[in-house]
Amino acid sequence: MTVIKSMITTALLILAACPVFSAGRVSLLVGDVRIQTGADREWEPVKQGRQVETGDIIKTGDDSCAEISSQSATIKINANSRVRVSKSMVNDKEADSLSMFFGSVFLKIAKLGKDEGGFAVETPASFCAVRGTEFTVASGFDGHTIVQVEKGTVSLSGNEGEVVISENQESEVSLGGAPTGVTRIKKRAWREWIRQNRESMKGKELAVLRGAMKRMMKLGRDIEILEGLNEKLSRQKEELKAMAEEYKRKGDDVNYREYSARAHRAKRGAYVAMNEVFYKAEKLDLIRNLAVDAYEGLATKMGEPGDARKKIEEIFNRNNERYIRKIRSGDSMRQKILEKRRNRKARAE
Repeated sequence: MTVIKSMITTALLILAACPVFSAGRVSLLVGDVRIQTGADREWEPVKQGRQVETGDIIKTGDDSCAEISSQSATIKINANSRVRVSKSMVNDKEADSLSMFFGSVFLKIAKLGKDEGGFAVETPASFCAVRGTEFTVASGFDGHTIVQVEKGTVSLSGNEGEVVISENQESEVSLGGAPTGVTRIKKRAWREWIRQNRESMKGKELAVLRGAMKRMMKLGRDIEILEGLNEKLSRQKEELKAMAEEYKRKGDDVNYREYSARAHRAKRGAYVAMNEVFYKAEKLDLIRNLAVDAYEGLATKMGEPGDARKKIEEIFNRNNERYIRKIRSGDSMRQKILEKRRNRKARAE
């Protein structure tokens, strides 16, 4: 547990130090667009040119949209959407990401270098990883997700399975399910799609609740496996480090370098595993929000619906207490660090 607490502190410092989208700013505003900079703060109107930071949540109203631009990305948030600027792990590297509660977004991501992790979009039902492409992601109030690729490729995974979507192709994934086979793009009006999705929720609440429980249980198991891996690799690191020091004491430089390198690899593996834990835990609220809405829409809440809701809350609360709450409590520190950076930059200019 001490190791986990130490890694949480490390993750908090990383989150505070990393600007999103290389200091992305709101470059276009239409209609009612609002931002929330902390879980307990009020929604504020977004202003043109505002810098967007990790952890910020943006929502758009009817007939509204917003565009975030940076040197390497352009992201258009369409009407009736809610998204959070986030971080994820892609190919064992920390990467900028977008967490979608619901709605639709169009993304244009510049091709990234080999040393960069890439970019990700996460919905309640899916994980999309890219390295440079133009694509649309739509996620409904039932978690159903559609990914359309105009240029490049996108790797789409659901609760199980993975597909690679190429130019002029699309795939879909339901909450708790696997991606469908890849087909040619179908033209859709996303504002109408999200409206119809909301209206079609009536009568589907129990199915959504079942899918949410399935997805939540999968992520909960993944987190527990990663916690175990972190603990194992952390112990290995200490053992290998001690052996390296013993070889050093004996003057055996060959084995000292070998075991030092192995200790470093174990340390790196533990670090990656713990970052995966945090980023997976942070996305649990995407699923929980859908589950709560579905549960509230049911006429009968006893039996299966009550059991599913209880299981979802257990998994969320465990990880909220251990990871999410502790990380998000650092929002004020993150804001202070970013404010100092902006002040230094302003003085330099």
